[in-house]
Amino acid sequence: MSKAKAKAKRRGASAPTAVRERGLALTAWLIFLILGNVFVTYGRIQSYLVLTEVASQSLVVPSWVFLLQAILSVSNIFALALVWRWQKVGIYIIAVTLVLIILIALIAFRSVPSAIVALVSVGILYWLIRPKWSLFS
Repeated sequence: MSKAKAKAKRRGASAPTAVRERGLALTAWLIFLILGNVFVTYGRIQSYLVLTEVASQSLVVPSWVFLLQAILSVSNIFALALVWRWQKVGIYIIAVTLVLIILIALIAFRSVPSAIVALVSVGILYWLIRPKWSLFS
């Protein structure tokens, strides 16, 4: 007997519990987003380290912006791991980091395409999660 069924039996619940099946598309998209955020984190840390060494040059974007982006990418990895484990809080963390990432893209880098890519990637995640929302705790 599985742990979930044993817990339900102990609570006296007779209704069967919903089976959490992620599906191929959601699984692939979560893995893609996690790997993408790992890559972004590495790139932003490298950019931060290089820019702090050449800080004497006049920079359009301050080096701390890259460090902030790395921190946001790490928080996205954490949030995606929570989504993988069916936790709603992961989705809320992704929503907050999305707003911050878009603000950085628009204000610091003046990059509308970067903001659009962030919106599209989270839009796809939402589209894949929406039918499974009741399975999240």
